Amino acid sequence: KIECAINLARSPFKFGADFWLGDIVTIQDERLGLYANVRVLSATEVQDDAGYNITIEFGGINNG
Repeated sequence: KIECAINLARSPFKFGADFWLGDIVTIQDERLGLYANVRVLSATEVQDDAGYNITIEFGGINNG
């Protein structure tokens, strides 16, 4: 499993509109130049004074 915070400011894709729990998505590590096709296992959305944040847990990694 992989858990990471998503920087939505740089993404054209939105959780709950473009992808949902159970979907397979491609994630990329820009620093390493690697990507992986993974399943969205869970998502925790937080809206507070600091703004909006989403943490997504991925699983079922298929490296490319």
